[in-house]
Order: sequence, then structure tokens, then C-alpha cells
Amino acid sequence: MDLVELSSYKTTRHPWETARLHIIKEFISSLPSNVDQILDVGSGDAFLANNLSAINDSCDVHCVDIEYNEALMSTIHEQFKNDRLHLYSALSLVSRKDFDLVTLLDVIEHVPDDRAFLKEIISQEYVKAGTHFIVTVPAFQSLFAQHDLLLKHYRRYNRKTLQKSLEDSGLSIISSGYFFSSLIPPRIVQLLTEKLKKKEEADLKNLGNWNHGKLFTSLVRNVLVADYAFAKALKKLGVHLPGLSCYAICKLK
Repeated sequence: MDLVELSSYKTTRHPWETARLHIIKEFISSLPSNVDQILDVGSGDAFLANNLSAINDSCDVHCVDIEYNEALMSTIHEQFKNDRLHLYSALSLVSRKDFDLVTLLDVIEHVPDDRAFLKEIISQEYVKAGTHFIVTVPAFQSLFAQHDLLLKHYRRYNRKTLQKSLEDSGLSIISSGYFFSSLIPPRIVQLLTEKLKKKEEADLKNLGNWNHGKLFTSLVRNVLVADYAFAKALKKLGVHLPGLSCYAICKLK
């Protein structure tokens, strides 16, 4: 979850987040070597990082977020009580010497210059040739909506523009694609609604809330996981089904 949503989050974890967690775990399991050390850049409330630390018995996740301060880091540590979760407010403060994987999960759309940001990460001495990267971003600039403005997004991507940013930064693409195809129609409806009514002042109050019961939440999560599985099957046939999220798995040259 983006930290901009954290102040409004009071209820059940959004199924979008739990479904995305499932997908990221699948991406990690597809890598050719074991993942024991993860650098998660832009960790937000560390929900996903905390869960990734459980992928095996020796996995540590080092979380970097420029919004972290002592109070917030203390709150996160108290919430998860996880000794394998390490928090930093800057890349330069990371104490680990090397990483198997760097994750940037819905992060680079938040920075004005994504290439400069990626190159800054790659330039760190603990990111070495052969290190894998998993990057996810919101898909399709034509679907840019008020929700993006609320979350302080600069842009959305497609496969081509995401791959170009990553390759220009020194990364080699292993695979890429989309997920959450079923969420495109609701986004289109949202965009049409915005155009039909007068734009109102941005309201963060309910941005991160999910006020539905466990059964419905589980149902939506399972639909989104099935959505990904369907797109994955089509991809094997050479069909890239569009989705609301775009991803790339890559490696530092």
C-alpha cells in the first residue's frame, strides 16, 4: 500500500494487494536461482515485504522508502514483529552487501525521471551484475484518472514504454506482460464518469479503504488471481492480454 493511503486505511486489506502478492510470489518462483536477500524499494507500509520474507526460511527483505521516519519504522516493526524485515529511509543507508532480487512494485510511476531513479539504484555497490529485478507499474496512459493524481503518479506505462525505461537504465528484459484484465472495464467507467461530472477536489479519506466482508473479499481476490492465470496461459500462446497492471522481470547486465 502507498503511504499516501495509509492514513485512511482502517479496514480489510484490499484484494488487489493480496492478489498482487500471489502474482509476485509466482514471479519469484520462476527465477532460476534461490532468492534469500531482497531489496524492496518503495516499500510503503511493508505489507508485501513482510509476506515476501516468508517465501523461505532464510529470506531477508530490506525495505527502502524515503517517507520512512523513526516513528513510522517503529510502528511497522511493532506491527509485524519480523526480525527479517529491515527498514531504511534511503538507499545509501542499506547495510547489506549484495542482493539476489530488487523489487520495484508500483514505484517508478511516482518519480519524475524513472530512468535516473533506476540508474541510482543500479549504481549502488550492493546491486551487482546478474541481480534480478521485478518491476510492476500501472498500465496505459489512456487510463490515467483522478485515482492516479491522488496517488501522485506521473505516468502510466505499456509493455513497450516500460521495457524502454528499463533497458535504457541498463537492465535486460527476461519477460514482461500485463495482469488484472478484468479491472480495465471498471477503470473505463471511472474515466467516463469523471468526464461527465464536474471535477471535485481530491479526497483521500476513502482511498485505501476496503469495506467488504471476508467472503466477498476472498471472492474478488480469487477472481483476480484467476484473471492472472488466464492471461498467463494466453501469453504462452503468444497473446498478450491487456491489463490494468504491467510488469517486467529483468536482470542487470
